[in-house]
Amino acid sequence: DVPEEAIIKPNILYVDDLKTNLVLFKATFERDYHIFITESAEEALNILKKEKIQVLVTDQRMPGMAGTELLEIVSRDFPEVRRFLLTAYTDFETVVEAVNKGHIHGYINKPIQADEVRKSINNSLEVYYLREKNKLILSDLARVNQELSEMDSIKTGILKIMSREIRTPLNRIMGTIHLL
Repeated sequence: DVPEEAIIKPNILYVDDLKTNLVLFKATFERDYHIFITESAEEALNILKKEKIQVLVTDQRMPGMAGTELLEIVSRDFPEVRRFLLTAYTDFETVVEAVNKGHIHGYINKPIQADEVRKSINNSLEVYYLREKNKLILSDLARVNQELSEMDSIKTGILKIMSREIRTPLNRIMGTIHLL
């Protein structure tokens, strides 16, 4: 058994302009995840610049910047972050905008159902970690391919030298035989 504090929890950023929602979200999910909370989209962007966030959950209706605007910026500047829109409004156009511009990975209705949100986040984290693992594998593959290419160049150079070293004495012998 691994001690609980030794397990690294995924970082979840929750953005909502209502303080009570922030407190409730953190209290609900802090056992499973490391929760970052903020009341503004601008502060969320600052957190994203400083912290390695795996999942962003943002409310749609907020002063200053709507959730869809935040999602669009995050999609462009932090594409690896998994993105969810949270709203109490069943506005089809908002969801379409979030999908098209913010490339969201899910949509969560208010009031939140903890088990539903946890399942959505966990499924999204699985994709996140698989993509991270793929990046590492591709990086390792590129490095190994580079090393193989360098070794192939060295091998080719050695074979050229060996061929020349073998041909030179043979050419002398063949020349001597022809003279005789």
